[in-house]
Amino acid sequence: VSSGAGMDIRMATAYARHMVLEWGMSERLGFVNYAGSDTREMFLPEKDYSPDTAKIIDEEIRRMIDAAYEDARRIIDQNWDKVVAIAEALLRFETLSREDIDRVMRGEQLLKPTVADLLAAEAAKPAAKPLPPKASPDTDEDLGRMVPSPA
Repeated sequence: VSSGAGMDIRMATAYARHMVLEWGMSERLGFVNYAGSDTREMFLPEKDYSPDTAKIIDEEIRRMIDAAYEDARRIIDQNWDKVVAIAEALLRFETLSREDIDRVMRGEQLLKPTVADLLAAEAAKPAAKPLPPKASPDTDEDLGRMVPSPA
């Protein structure tokens, strides 16, 4: 949990709210749409339900988010070795393709060069031969022969 999770928390709350208010995904509230119509003014929201129902809505949203958080923790804990393997691969290779991730998740080695390997190979290449200097005109007459005529 960190300040970087703010957007994730906002999104989880929005999804849970939609699940409860619009999609009827709460056993306690049933298949009822509590969101109201889309034509209402956003500045003066009206509630078509009682304060007791509002409390249940809040409890259901909180329950869903808490359950999702616990599921996420359990999945990460059960797969911690894979989380570490992916983190180490990212540190070593900097970028991973989908196929790379699949290989790491299966416990396979990645047989590709690292960024450091690629840089070392580039540095080991012989330097390119410099281009010969361009001819420069010695006189104005020579310059006239080098510049195309606008005609």
